[in-house]
Amino acid sequence: MLPPFTIIFPGLLPKLMFACSRVQDRLLELEQKDQENELMKQYLNKLCEEEAEKIARKRQEQTVLRDQLNSCNDEILRRRELAKEQEKLIEQRVIQFQEEKAVSLLRF
Repeated sequence: MLPPFTIIFPGLLPKLMFACSRVQDRLLELEQKDQENELMKQYLNKLCEEEAEKIARKRQEQTVLRDQLNSCNDEILRRRELAKEQEKLIEQRVIQFQEEKAVSLLRF
């Protein structure tokens, strides 16, 4: 037996069925888009995590390189100071030698 509204509105049932079919199709499309969006969100989150890890590694490498550079600079400064001290000692010895030579020449 047909529903009572089909008697009052002939041809309505196929239209309703078509409309329901379109709604179901649209719902399926929306569900598929939601799934695609979720997959894209997961993918983008993974990319963000990987990029964050990459940035953290670079920062760590930069810290290590900066420490090495500072250490090398400190060593250069230390060696320069040592060279200056040695140069002063050599100058003092030369002056002392010249003074001793002058004194020895004055004795004769």
